[in-house]
Amino acid sequence: MYRLHWIVWMSVILVLSVLLVGLTSPGWHLGPDENEDLENDSAVTDDLKTESGSEDGSITSEGESDEPPYQLNPDDLPKTSGETECPTERRYKNHYTPETKPEWQAADEVSPESSNYTTHEVTRYPYCDPTVEQLESAWELYDETFEAAVDNDWFDLQEGLDDGYTEYGGRHYLRADLLFNEDTLVPEEPEYLVYLDHPEKDSEKVLAGVMFKEFGYEGDQIGGPLTVWHYHPIEKFEPQRPGVASLLSEETGYDSFEDIYESEFGDGDGVLKYRSLDMLHVWFVEHPEGPFGTTMGVPQEHLEEPSRMNETEFKERVLYKYEENYRAEQVAE
Repeated sequence: MYRLHWIVWMSVILVLSVLLVGLTSPGWHLGPDENEDLENDSAVTDDLKTESGSEDGSITSEGESDEPPYQLNPDDLPKTSGETECPTERRYKNHYTPETKPEWQAADEVSPESSNYTTHEVTRYPYCDPTVEQLESAWELYDETFEAAVDNDWFDLQEGLDDGYTEYGGRHYLRADLLFNEDTLVPEEPEYLVYLDHPEKDSEKVLAGVMFKEFGYEGDQIGGPLTVWHYHPIEKFEPQRPGVASLLSEETGYDSFEDIYESEFGDGDGVLKYRSLDMLHVWFVEHPEGPFGTTMGVPQEHLEEPSRMNETEFKERVLYKYEENYRAEQVAE
């Protein structure tokens, strides 16, 4: 009898010992504590996903930053310019510096002779966000221009040459007769094709984009602040003038840039004699400043094959690059 009681008590003691050891061991939980650990594990997993980019794509698989999601949502933009304070009556100028947001100054207060900069950006949308209409117009300009390049086979340099584009400066290919079109931003008739050296094939060129040039005084900002035009003070490009002048003379009878300014734009103030016409790029490759970036600099790794963006991709990228490169801390409401 006593032996039976002893066996029972020993069994109870053994069970209690096992339970006590289990409860005090790391990682062995019951009830609510176990659920809390699962939640913590899930949070850690989500953090890792965000860092690796497997969820939102904002970080590359190597863990290096790519491009964060843009903050401007197309659905939140003002519908039309009537809802903003732009375009402004005065035009604004920025002395262009790569990787630096513009410092806009009223253009009529800046002497064209006083600047040492080789490129000036100009806008009537210095502190306004784009509207839905302008975003749509920017998309149409990009898409129709890319389509024109495909239709005309301009991705083949020889086709561009056969269509009358002539090399000067090594990167720009000009059709001088198009400089005098009254219409501006015609996708089928860009004044310039921009061919850059292929990063891996020495004898090949890549059609990186096109450049439009406004024959009148001011380029049409159909995309509002998304389409910022630029020009060059004429004295900064003396080495290129003879080549361009000869093309103009052959095609149009003009002998130099000054002849264009004086005969077509002469208004007595002489301002236009000191600068080129307004210019706007449309890039087919991934440009560091976006689809309408000012600089001619394009990273070599982006030059292998031009890639056509769909509408969603374009709008996301152009808004992100606008925020990164142009958007002021405070915009005019």
